[in-house]
Amino acid sequence: MRKSVCEKLESNSGYIGTNQLLKAGVTNRQIGTLTAEGVLEKVCHGFYWVNKASCRKPKEYKAIEVCISDPKAVICADSACFYLGLISAEPAVLSAA
Repeated sequence: MRKSVCEKLESNSGYIGTNQLLKAGVTNRQIGTLTAEGVLEKVCHGFYWVNKASCRKPKEYKAIEVCISDPKAVICADSACFYLGLISAEPAVLSAA
């Protein structure tokens, strides 16, 4: 069972929603198990990151994850300056409105 679930996840690289997992035949119980085992990393309610050695999170993953959790979020202040390349040091805290 675990092997077949992992094979389904191999085709995906990156973020995946619960609806996509359910459509692929992964049950809620399997999602919980995969999260506990570290195969999936929960980003927010309904969204996961598929942990694979061949796929690393993008540089701006913090901003992406904020926008996944709240589509109306706006990256602002020093965080926006960092992502636009105006400053070179990434702020310790992501500023969002």
